[in-house]
Amino acid sequence: MEPNILYEDKEVLVINKPAGLVVHGDGKSTSPNLVDWILSKYPEIKDVGEAGRGQTGEEIHRPGIVHRLDRETSGERQNAKKKTPCKKDTTS
Repeated sequence: MEPNILYEDKEVLVINKPAGLVVHGDGKSTSPNLVDWILSKYPEIKDVGEAGRGQTGEEIHRPGIVHRLDRETSGERQNAKKKTPCKKDTTS
């Protein structure tokens, strides 16, 4: 259940997310997630975008997350690699 990169440039990363892989953690689960995979390959984008909050209030990293897909949904996901495109994409 490994994602693969479909497109990449200096600002954007497009990933094919397989079904069964959650996009980001929820603060309770320790199962692998797409954010962990992205950060293992692109640690420099850790602070792109805004963090979310888990059910108990802990910060959940969402580096460059522009949109999400449910765990059981497969498909293309866009990730910003810099703050500027992430800000533009999330406000449009």
